[in-house]
Amino acid sequence: GDQEPMLQSPLEQLGGWSREQLVDLTVEFRRQPSMSVSKEAFYQLLRFDTGKEAEDAFNLCGPKNDRVNFLSVLAPMVVTSDQQYISKASFLFSLFDLNSGGTVNRAEFFIAMRMLVVGTANFFVGAQALDPRSLEKLTDEVFTRIDDDQSGSIGLGEALAFAYRSKALMRLLLPFPPVDTRIFENLVIFGDQSTLMQTAVDRATEHETKTVVKKLSMVQTAGTRANIRKKTAARRPTTGRGGRAANVMTLAHAWVTYKFFTSLSRGQSTVPVYEIADFLRFNSNNLPKMIETACNIDMDRRGEPGFTEAKTAGVSTIHDIPQVIQTLAQLLARPETQERLDQLHGSALSLRGVFCMFWPLVHEAGIERGLGDCSRFRAREVLQDLVQGSADFDYVTGEDVDLVFSALDIDGDGTLSVEEICGYGALQSSHVKSFIQEHDANRSGRLDKGELKALILGAHGGMMSEFKGIYASR
Repeated sequence: GDQEPMLQSPLEQLGGWSREQLVDLTVEFRRQPSMSVSKEAFYQLLRFDTGKEAEDAFNLCGPKNDRVNFLSVLAPMVVTSDQQYISKASFLFSLFDLNSGGTVNRAEFFIAMRMLVVGTANFFVGAQALDPRSLEKLTDEVFTRIDDDQSGSIGLGEALAFAYRSKALMRLLLPFPPVDTRIFENLVIFGDQSTLMQTAVDRATEHETKTVVKKLSMVQTAGTRANIRKKTAARRPTTGRGGRAANVMTLAHAWVTYKFFTSLSRGQSTVPVYEIADFLRFNSNNLPKMIETACNIDMDRRGEPGFTEAKTAGVSTIHDIPQVIQTLAQLLARPETQERLDQLHGSALSLRGVFCMFWPLVHEAGIERGLGDCSRFRAREVLQDLVQGSADFDYVTGEDVDLVFSALDIDGDGTLSVEEICGYGALQSSHVKSFIQEHDANRSGRLDKGELKALILGAHGGMMSEFKGIYASR
């Protein structure tokens, strides 16, 4: 309903924790021998002031055999923490990446949903948990919807893209106002867990796989599979020119979104939601022109200089850009866009958040592809300055160079070829060949990471901080 959720009185001191406090608590928990903790461990982990407060809190957390599954305590503590909405989502993902593999598999996802539902039912006055069968069905549907490639696991980026659009998750996480203004979309690394805890995790996920996951896979009917195929087909691009479809993510879509974001954010890694909402409201009758300006496109000059800039960045289908701009303007003018922004009014949006809000019909996997394209756009801008001799880098670290290198090393072989640097004819191959020959220390005909680091770290200037800020969460 619309009533603000209220914490059970003995659990009030578990609300409003900071991200740093939750990280420390999770690290300490992972040193325990089991996911289910005793009353004594519960007291020690949460440091209650008195034994009476600790016992009352423990009894509310659904103890079985005098033990409480601490994940069902941590999950609602994240919900009620002082973090921004998407920061809570990234923390929850990290918490339930139980094997620290960087992804959440189906079994881990089922455990996460159960702990979240059970935990919030324990924490809040009058809250009721879904019955097990309904919860299992809902969890299976959500996981299948996000896991578009049917790999059996979900990456952090896909999970965050889903979170940006999930009304149900917003209803759960947004009632608790954030104090921390920072936006975190990165995976939290909690460090090693105890050997006994790792064994307990392995047993829990194995049990989940053999019971609930297996049961659901067996009862999935042909009709259910047909519905999934229909939903998948509905997400396929519509016919016609690439720019006309609102459910695809082409290079042209990524480029327009990238340029619009950098214009709105003025070089920062995030832009306040209220600024986006105000911009759309005040420019509602002139959105196509405003987006063209952000993309540096002058249609009276046949799209220049923006078209050339897009081609230099690696966009091969520059002829689609005008239609993409029109499609985006239409989407942004819809009342639903303003409604989505209003839900996150006090927050800020990263590039990922802008992609999710501006292109609501593009699947999570498509959003991740678009972000990857933006990484390459920025990396190619950096290398263009290097090739043309206008680079001016300062305060650059080896990690910064790794980001540029990873963005351009499309085949993942650990080197950059002429083709990868040029990207659809973005840079003149003759210039790039000369550039590689000059800096190719081992004479392999390609640039490896060491050679690129030696080149960039020997230069001076300040272009890398923006790149790192925007793409560090990838």
